[in-house]
Amino acid sequence: MEKIPKHVFVGFGFGPIQAGFFVPEAIGSGTFSRIVIAEIDGPLVNAVRENGGSYFVNIAHKDRIEAVRMDGIEILNTTLDEDQEVLHGALAHATEIVTSLPSVSFYTLGQNRSVAAQIAKGLHASRGVPATFIYTAENNNYAAEILEKAVQEKMDNPAHHFVQYLNTVIGKMSQIVTDPGTIRRMKLRPVAPGLDRAFLVEEFDKILVSRNKILGFKMGSSSDVD
Repeated sequence: MEKIPKHVFVGFGFGPIQAGFFVPEAIGSGTFSRIVIAEIDGPLVNAVRENGGSYFVNIAHKDRIEAVRMDGIEILNTTLDEDQEVLHGALAHATEIVTSLPSVSFYTLGQNRSVAAQIAKGLHASRGVPATFIYTAENNNYAAEILEKAVQEKMDNPAHHFVQYLNTVIGKMSQIVTDPGTIRRMKLRPVAPGLDRAFLVEEFDKILVSRNKILGFKMGSSSDVD
């Protein structure tokens, strides 16, 4: 399938799954003109911003741990009004959205600033976007269905274009390492300078997603599952 150069990726949550699995796939695909991350952790946002939109993820191979630098993301602090406006603009053009939050209960926290409300606002404002695929990565077999219901409850009218919600399966280890001694002993690179935490993920080669309804569509090197 021919790549379309002006796709926009928006991620909610910036932990090891988002930073170590989905964003690298998005960057590696070469498909996206923007990669935008929405996060509420102010120090994390500030550190990545001050590092020019770059961060490190540590990948555990069978024989070594490799620190890989990821460049070119826009990270937003969604507790700030000005960042909310930037997020809404990105969502209105998003072709792929990934939620990677602690649990599905976070979809509706924050009322009008909830993840569900923000996605609903973005979908309502979408124009000229052929399709938006929304991937859920909350380790819940029904996360996509739960998010779809929550978003629909925030929309007075359906989206102007095709939207599909998909569950994902990531059968690999991931964790946040915060102990300074462990970070030194394992020779991990912190997420960004000034942060006392590191993302550690197991080596992987694909993300499994629910079967999408557009034949031939794939995100990066992800694979469909029934």
